[in-house]
Amino acid sequence: MKAALIAIAACLLAMAAALGTAWGAPPEPAGRLQPLNVSPTEVPAGESVTVGGSGCTPEGPVQLDLYNPSRLDPAVITAGSDGSFRQIVEVPSNSKGERARIRATCLTRDSRQRVMQTTVGVSNPKFLVTWVNVMFGLGASTFVMGLGLLVLRNPDRSGLRTKP
Repeated sequence: MKAALIAIAACLLAMAAALGTAWGAPPEPAGRLQPLNVSPTEVPAGESVTVGGSGCTPEGPVQLDLYNPSRLDPAVITAGSDGSFRQIVEVPSNSKGERARIRATCLTRDSRQRVMQTTVGVSNPKFLVTWVNVMFGLGASTFVMGLGLLVLRNPDRSGLRTKP
């Protein structure tokens, strides 16, 4: 039942965002985006950040969107009894680019749309350890050791053995 209510609230929130005046008040202009708290501000791809904000309708829906660089599936959470929220958001491991944008949208107590936004620095690993990398490294090191033993066995390095 609670999931159905959250889904209905998310639909109403989306309709309000699309219509702008669905609940009697225009949304805040795009130039007046409110800050969204985030910690940490830089993460490796695949790690999580905690976002938080306030000023939403108490126990009302909050839509979270992650753009990296295009919009990923949104999440709908519920604000607390004081209108604040806090949520852990995972930055995808296949992130493209150096920044991810997180946006939260909710309605205020006076039915105005509130849009909060922040950006997160995303670092991609320079070298990713996989089984392929490990096996290649083992094979390459075995080959080099074999060449070294061959050179040590034949000090003249010609590869030919001569009899005195």
